[in-house]
Amino acid sequence: MFRRVSANVLLKSVIAVVGAVLVAVLANGAWDAWRAYGTATRLETVADVASSAFRALHNLRLDRSFTLRGLTFDGIAPAGQLKQAEEARAGEFPALASTVANLRLIDMPERDALVDRLDKLTQTLTALAKDSAVDWSKPKAERRPGLDKQYEATVNDLLTLLDNINERLVAQAKYSDPFVDQMLAMRDAVWLVRYNGGDGSVTVSNGIVANKKMSVEQLQRYANIVGRTQAGWDMVEKLRVGSVLPPALVTAIDRAKASYFAPEFVAKANEILAALAAGSPSPMPVNDWTNQSVPRLASMTTLAETALDAGKQHAAGLVSSARWNLIAKLAMLIGAAAFVGIGFMLVSRRVMGPLAVLQTAMMKVANGDLAVEELHAVTAGR
Repeated sequence: MFRRVSANVLLKSVIAVVGAVLVAVLANGAWDAWRAYGTATRLETVADVASSAFRALHNLRLDRSFTLRGLTFDGIAPAGQLKQAEEARAGEFPALASTVANLRLIDMPERDALVDRLDKLTQTLTALAKDSAVDWSKPKAERRPGLDKQYEATVNDLLTLLDNINERLVAQAKYSDPFVDQMLAMRDAVWLVRYNGGDGSVTVSNGIVANKKMSVEQLQRYANIVGRTQAGWDMVEKLRVGSVLPPALVTAIDRAKASYFAPEFVAKANEILAALAAGSPSPMPVNDWTNQSVPRLASMTTLAETALDAGKQHAAGLVSSARWNLIAKLAMLIGAAAFVGIGFMLVSRRVMGPLAVLQTAMMKVANGDLAVEELHAVTAGR
């Protein structure tokens, strides 16, 4: 009896140990696959929020510029200028709503406070945008006092908050995937070009509108802006070198460079500044300058959005791959558990049962009972 029990326990123990090791290995693989899926999902959400936040950022800057110019215009604001502000708002408000919605899906420090602050500022700006749209059609004396200052302050608060959110998003994604890191870094480099390029364009526009000699300090400030713009583009070029980038992103880089750094555009800006520095009238009206600079700045915006789209597509691919890997690992884990269970059942029914019958029959023979029907049944496979 002891030997039979020992054999039974020994055989089942071997199956249990082998099964446990197999299940443990597969369970560890499934856990790794689950974590990889969670990381890929987080990257996809981060890339989505970063994309909508960036669209909000650059449209807010355009909106601020055009709205303030319209609200401080001596007469009724020009229709073309109002149209530009409306186009910026058509991009910024959906982007802000998307940022609020998707930011709720990311687990990061102070998320709820950030979402609440962003939502409240968005609602405030929405109300101010409606008021400004009404005041645009009024003479300056009839406009609501302080509306321009309130609008500017709200936009500035939103820009600061979005910058803060972007920094936190980068921290959430950092070192999780090299390509996503690269695309976020390219977004930041392009934004440096777009941000300073926008300031440079506004400096020229203000100089044209003022129609007076620019000071040495103003000219130096513009030179510093140009330097920072070039530094940002140098970062873009460095991120490009040695990388296999999607064709759409390569095309966007080439187009942005050809547009914003076009020799004729740079020469025209220098010509305007030279005239203003000498106290002469600008050779180009402010609306013509705006029509020149805004589309070129938009090429930088398109480049940054293309980089973010590339990051989103890559993250989506990671999610799909991780999902299938997780499904495969779980299927293997379930199969291993089933294998162990079936092994125990087969050992009990097809191995230990016949062995017990064989042991009983041989004991009878050893005791002188020569009726070997049981033994014959076992050895015959019945």
